[in-house]
Amino acid sequence: MGTGMSAMHKWCLAAAILVLTGGCAGLEQALEDRKPKVSMEGMRLAAVDFDRARVVFDVVIDNPNPVGIDLAGFDYVLRLGGNEFLSGKRDRAVRLPPDGRESIAIPLDIPFARVAELPGDLRGRQSVDYGLDLGLDFDLPALGRQRLGTSTTGNIPIPQRPGISLEGVRVAELGLSGAELVLELGIDNPNDFGIDLDRLVYALAINGRRWAGSSRETGLSLAPEGSTAVELPLKVNFGAIGMGAYELLRGGASADYRFTADIAGDAGLQGFGAFDFPVERSGRINLAR
Repeated sequence: MGTGMSAMHKWCLAAAILVLTGGCAGLEQALEDRKPKVSMEGMRLAAVDFDRARVVFDVVIDNPNPVGIDLAGFDYVLRLGGNEFLSGKRDRAVRLPPDGRESIAIPLDIPFARVAELPGDLRGRQSVDYGLDLGLDFDLPALGRQRLGTSTTGNIPIPQRPGISLEGVRVAELGLSGAELVLELGIDNPNDFGIDLDRLVYALAINGRRWAGSSRETGLSLAPEGSTAVELPLKVNFGAIGMGAYELLRGGASADYRFTADIAGDAGLQGFGAFDFPVERSGRINLAR
C-alpha cells in the first residue's frame, strides 16, 4: 500500500483536526467555507424574433475544495410579470475540478403568444420583467447532497412587428390599356430599437379581384419609435382584369380593397437576425386621381 496521502484524505484529516481543536463551531464554519460559491452572471439573448425569444442564463460555480466535486442537476422557476411561466428540473452531471471554476448555460425558450396570455395585461408590451430562481444539487465530500440556490431579475424585450397601413391609392397615369398607381403606405416602428426594411413583395385586390402585384427593394431604415410614409408603384393591365377597373379609376370611386405584402429586413437588437413576415390589410378606400 502506498504511503502518499490523497487530497481527499488530507481534507478529511483537516476536518478531524478542527473537531479536536476548534470544536463543532469551527467545524461547521470550515464545512460552510467548503461549499461551492454560485453566482448568476445574468441573462443574454441568444436569439429573438417577433414570435419568440431564446434566453440564456449563465451561472458560474467556484469550487474552493482541494478535491473535485459533482453537480448532479438543477431546478428552476422562471417568472414573467410576476407570474410563473416556466419551471423544470434537469439532471446534468458536471464534474468541478479542485480549486476550479465552471460555467453552465441554461437556455430557455419564451413564446410571446404565451406571454400575452398571462394575467396583468402584457399584450402589446415591448418588454416584460423576469425573475429566475435556481436551485443546484451538489455531491460534496463530508457533507453529502447539498442544494444551493441563487436568483436573478431583469427585463426581456418583446419585439413588436412594424405597423403597416394603406393610407391611399393614387392614380399617377390612366390610359385605355392600363394605369400606373401609387400605393401610399404608413409604416410605424413601435420598438425602442431601429428596424431596416430591405424588401417588400406586395399585391392589391379591388372589390375581391386581384389587380396587380410587384416587389421593391426599399433600403428603408425605421428609427426607434419612428414612423414614415412610403410610396409603392403598381402597374395595372386592363386587358388582364377588364375595363371595369378603368371606369372605377376614371370616376375616382371608392372600393373595397385587400392589400397583402411580404416584408423582409433585420432589426438592431442583439440576437435578432433577418426577418420575413406577411401583412394583410383590408377595408374601403378612395381611388383618387
